[in-house]
Amino acid sequence: MGSPSASRDFREGLHQGHHDHVGDVPAQRGHLSSEEPTNLYRRRWLGELHLHSQKTQMTMDDLRCQTPAMVRQEIHCHLIGYNIVRAAMIASALKFQCCPTKLSFTGALQAIDQFAASLRRRSGRYLEPWECVLQTISELTVGNRPNRKEPRQIKRRPKPYKLLQSARKSIKTREAAMRKRLSSCRSVLASFVGKAICHALPRLSVW
Repeated sequence: MGSPSASRDFREGLHQGHHDHVGDVPAQRGHLSSEEPTNLYRRRWLGELHLHSQKTQMTMDDLRCQTPAMVRQEIHCHLIGYNIVRAAMIASALKFQCCPTKLSFTGALQAIDQFAASLRRRSGRYLEPWECVLQTISELTVGNRPNRKEPRQIKRRPKPYKLLQSARKSIKTREAAMRKRLSSCRSVLASFVGKAICHALPRLSVW
């Protein structure tokens, strides 16, 4: 393992990051400095941001398909759209000489969606809107937020509905039978109330 001083420097470099303690990292003098594993671990946050973009911005957190084949197809469609947005961000970074990790994924997605109608046109002027897309993406950057830390908590509140634990058809059949019983109970109750009123009317007229 590395020297105690290198391990201590590595922990001190990450004390404001996600974890207060990280396992010892081998850091031999002349081969690996204490700053290199710190920067490498800090880049781990970018991976979490990429997964967050897939689940949130690409609405991949709730899959709507029910069969395994359709779920795989839905995941593939999400990944294709995600890669298209990332490819546009890389093209913008190469054209305007900027770091692709500093560009906003949400901004790039909105820019592509905004120019989608112009990009679909099969005319000779499709390069002009594409240049506008790349320029817009290059202007939408994220702030410099080193050692960012997010609480491991969910923001979305659960909906006050029961879990679907049986087939939809059986639930619909039970609800239809319940509505039929309620309708029959209402008719019986209405007839009973009508008869009671008819019996009470002569007494009320005498009074």
